[in-house]
Amino acid sequence: MRKKGRGKSEKGGTNSQRFNMQALKREINARRRIEFELASKNKVMEEELRLAAEFQRAILPSIIDLPYLRTAIIFEPYLQVSGDVYDFLLNREQELGVFLGDATGHGVAAALMTMMVHLGLDSIRRDLPTDETIRRLNRLIAFRETGRSITGVYFRINPGGRLCVTHAGHPSLIVIPAGLRLGHGSEHYRSQLPLRRVEHEALCEENCRA
Repeated sequence: MRKKGRGKSEKGGTNSQRFNMQALKREINARRRIEFELASKNKVMEEELRLAAEFQRAILPSIIDLPYLRTAIIFEPYLQVSGDVYDFLLNREQELGVFLGDATGHGVAAALMTMMVHLGLDSIRRDLPTDETIRRLNRLIAFRETGRSITGVYFRINPGGRLCVTHAGHPSLIVIPAGLRLGHGSEHYRSQLPLRRVEHEALCEENCRA
């Protein structure tokens, strides 16, 4: 009787072990399927981000060569796509307008804001004062009702070396006259509210000799 009892116990234990092994195999297979699906989705997302980064860089303007001005660009986004933006706008008088901006947030949403800035600037006349240019750009961004904002500074330099600048929440512009170092004769220009939140009365154009 004892031997039969032990036999039943051993048989029951064997069946239980088989059941546990089958359940474990199902769990492993399920996890492998999930990992494969996540890896596939991540691969697609990485490819989309790569294409978005290429597109964002493609629409950034090249350096504009002018006889009275030397320009240089360093663009190093923290992520593949970013909210950093710059643009050059040259008018008939050969005055170079430069916009520098930083959209709130990170990633694709911020990058889309920068594209909106490019489209907005391209639609605005290039002979307007810098403060009026910022006002019109602000209206275009506010009209979209994205809930996001962008800080920016827009300045224009003419062939005579005169610089006009308007801020919209961006860090103050520093102008260092030729032959001087930072802190020695450099001028700081105050900042206003960011675009989409700026009031028309708060914008004013400032002038200096570059």
